[in-house]
Amino acid sequence: MSQGISGNARPTIFNRGTVRDERSEVVREIEFVAHSVDPAEAGAYLVAMCNVEEPPPEPWVPMRPFSERVVGRPSRCTLPFLGAVRSFCHVPENVDFRLPLEGERADEPPEGFFTLYEEHLMRTRLWFPIPLVIVEFLNRLDVSISQISPRGIKHLVGLLVLGYERGMELTADYLEAFLTLSRVGTDRMYGFKPRNFMEVLKGFPQGDRGWKSYFFYVRLDQASVAVEWLPSFRRLWGVGVHNPFPPFPEDLCIVRDLLRGSPLFWGHFSPERVRAAVGAHQSRFRSSIDNVMGASFEDTSSSAVYATGQSSVRGSLDAEEDGEPTVDDPVWMD
Repeated sequence: MSQGISGNARPTIFNRGTVRDERSEVVREIEFVAHSVDPAEAGAYLVAMCNVEEPPPEPWVPMRPFSERVVGRPSRCTLPFLGAVRSFCHVPENVDFRLPLEGERADEPPEGFFTLYEEHLMRTRLWFPIPLVIVEFLNRLDVSISQISPRGIKHLVGLLVLGYERGMELTADYLEAFLTLSRVGTDRMYGFKPRNFMEVLKGFPQGDRGWKSYFFYVRLDQASVAVEWLPSFRRLWGVGVHNPFPPFPEDLCIVRDLLRGSPLFWGHFSPERVRAAVGAHQSRFRSSIDNVMGASFEDTSSSAVYATGQSSVRGSLDAEEDGEPTVDDPVWMD
């Protein structure tokens, strides 16, 4: 091997050929020689010059003990580990969990309950009550939250957190403009992928391939879902609707660029970061409620109009769907 060539260098066919002169023809001999650039060195150079960042590892979560599938039991969830999920994710006692019974299914939860998966709580940072904008967005797509993969929930949580950190509350119009529904497998499961030129989040780690086997039921009440959306919350599974012409708020590109201005790999979304962002959002909301209540007592004869976001397609639904978040303390899904 030539001097100065790394032992990890890859072979290539680019070599000075030997010229033969037979019958007035020129023929070049080609042989494999070691390349002069080490791929590891090239990768390090690109990282240094292009400011490429490696995705950080996902924060630690408790490991689920192995549990065999029991005949007649539709889910592999167990009460001991579901208790560990409740403790690790700081789920309060007024959020009621229930294990599925024989004959029950994920796509048809019993009356008064909806389906979630252990991965939804352990790895996506979702909090209770489920944010209004997520419920509205999923209703537009005619799907239940239990039809969305953990990676899809991470897209929603990440966008909301980035907005909270900048003092913005994204509406369903923005979520629909950023994301489009995509199938996961063949059993009416869905995820999200960014629309063209709208990617914000990246670096999602590979999840548990068997997450669909670990489902349970959550009681549908004001502890789990904001009271404004309880009547319209979708429990049962539907056929997802793809909107080829999503809303396009006039400041969409500005909002997209603002959201891209901080660490965007999912590994950066630690429980502490999510808690701080949502806590700041809740604090701002409480302040705005106090200001509004003070103004109403000062002058009850005048009326004020408030807007939570711009809507370019569903203007007739704004008054009904652009609800304000509840002021209850959020429950963190670490």
